[in-house]
Amino acid sequence: MQGKVMTVLGVLDPADLGITLTHEHLLVDLRVWSQDPHDEQKKALIHAPVDLSTLGAIRRDPLLNLDNCVLDDMALAIAELRQFKAAGGSSMVDCTNNGLNRAPLALKDIARATGVHIIMGSGYYIGRSHPRDLHTRSVEAIADEIVNDLTVGVGDTGVRSGLIGEIGTSYKIRETEKKVLQAAARAQRRTGAPISVHLLPWRKNGGEALDILEDAGADLQQVILSHLSPTSDDVRYHTALARRGAYVEYDFFGMEFYVDTVGQYMGSDYHSLTAIKRLIDEGCLERLLLSHDTSTKIQLTRYGGWGYAHLLKNVVPLLQRRGFGEREITTLLVENPRRVLTWGTPARFDD
Repeated sequence: MQGKVMTVLGVLDPADLGITLTHEHLLVDLRVWSQDPHDEQKKALIHAPVDLSTLGAIRRDPLLNLDNCVLDDMALAIAELRQFKAAGGSSMVDCTNNGLNRAPLALKDIARATGVHIIMGSGYYIGRSHPRDLHTRSVEAIADEIVNDLTVGVGDTGVRSGLIGEIGTSYKIRETEKKVLQAAARAQRRTGAPISVHLLPWRKNGGEALDILEDAGADLQQVILSHLSPTSDDVRYHTALARRGAYVEYDFFGMEFYVDTVGQYMGSDYHSLTAIKRLIDEGCLERLLLSHDTSTKIQLTRYGGWGYAHLLKNVVPLLQRRGFGEREITTLLVENPRRVLTWGTPARFDD
């Protein structure tokens, strides 16, 4: 696999990736984030359907509404992804893994129906979604499972993952999360596959996650740090991560809504573009990735969102108007994804 990309339909030459979204979800279950609010109006929102009457309230607290947290309609996923293809898109990383209801065979069908190259994730999401027995498993056993996903296939599906992630971390990284990060590093050493790390969006513990991976032997130049859009005001933090070799991923494009439960804003496209320009000025162009992290109904065009084509239809024109050149845009959307998704050289042995 060295020098190749693994998709749900098989091995792909990196030159064929084209424009690539590096952090998305087509079929996913985010109900692990469900909470029981004290506010009675908020409680009423939990079981309401996503429709025009609830859309505004859900945009204030998208992870509170259970219907919004589930994408399980394959026909809808195909229709939405075709918009990305029609806009010039070619490939997508689906970061759904254990804890998020990964569906390998369905992803394979979606890839065939749309003509989009889909790279599937592996490993475990955040600690609150971990199996109860994960704390008893060894790092090596978890690494073995990830390696099997990458080299043989998930379970008995025969569908292979092409990426380790999104490996979940919390603000205070839990012991099982640390164990999974260490296992991800070992799996990377054995296969050469890239790693994608889920960071809690409003906190700044990317350096801690990199420390754990590096200590376990990971190649940080094949590591993606996700969900950095909400901390776009701290360019120094992002620059420090990029200079360690990791990819800084602005993956909340089009996700301009609030999370009232925790008093946070997901960030705007405008602020992300401002930060990206500053990072490029700091010499970090080749360590930047862009995506939407589409994972809820309200992000889909069917439900009033901007969909998987938002970057191509709306953000690229913004980049051009703000002085980004063709070379910079191609680097962000084609060259950087191609580089990080291409499997590297496995280690000769695993310590």
